[in-house]
Amino acid sequence: MSVSLAGDESAPPLVLLHGLAERRQVFSWIVPLLAPRLRVVSIDLPGFGGSPPLPGGGFDLGAVCERVEAVVAELGLERPAMLGHSLGGGVTVRYAAERPGALRALVLIAPAGLLASGAVRPSWRHPRLHALGRCALHIATPLIASRRGLRERAFARVVGDPASLDAALARELMMGAVEGRSTPPAGIEIVYAGLRDRLDALTLPALVVWGGRDHVVSPRYAEMLRDALPDGRLLLLPDAGHVPMCEAPAEVAAAVLELLQVAQVPGDPEPGVPVTE
Repeated sequence: MSVSLAGDESAPPLVLLHGLAERRQVFSWIVPLLAPRLRVVSIDLPGFGGSPPLPGGGFDLGAVCERVEAVVAELGLERPAMLGHSLGGGVTVRYAAERPGALRALVLIAPAGLLASGAVRPSWRHPRLHALGRCALHIATPLIASRRGLRERAFARVVGDPASLDAALARELMMGAVEGRSTPPAGIEIVYAGLRDRLDALTLPALVVWGGRDHVVSPRYAEMLRDALPDGRLLLLPDAGHVPMCEAPAEVAAAVLELLQVAQVPGDPEPGVPVTE
């Protein structure tokens, strides 16, 4: 599993899990705001970014959680908090539900997999076709990223304000898709996951973050999710789309740090104070 580390090793740990057709670098907009106060661990899920796919090429959520658990153990992270975006949010729910007491807090950013929608995209059923699409996108990435009009059209359903999307974020979102070898099996797995029934088991402090203009995972589920979590709270960003940690990183980072102050373990450094001071 490919991992990026940021922050002081003595700081409270936070594990970041990316979404479908993304890679760990999608958190580059928020990590600099968290690293002065936390030990931030960004992980490429199996078959995304630099991590190899699971044996057999599937994306069994139980096996994925075991891989994440192995990274947590290898790094010696004691009761980390976990933040998951979209697909990573579904992985986070499954991880926490099956490992009571393993985490100190949850952050779920537009999490996928709560309801078993069965909304399978046609390309997910045809891995070779999907691979050709990734190759074509790789070739087109420099052109699309460099031209504002192309960026606006390409990401009209991904970000809240396509006109403000810069080349760096567009390039990262496209490269996440290019390196998403496990996008088809992961997409099929998550749309059938039906994780809603596991929420009652998540008694730890939890933050739900959603963009009001999210056209990928509808924000109409935001209040339902907050209310279903025994200790849930909600940050709704009206102008953001599906990637609020990139579109509004300061607001999301502030809410995460506030949550971890609530979830602080005795003896931890204070999350609201830089550990270097």
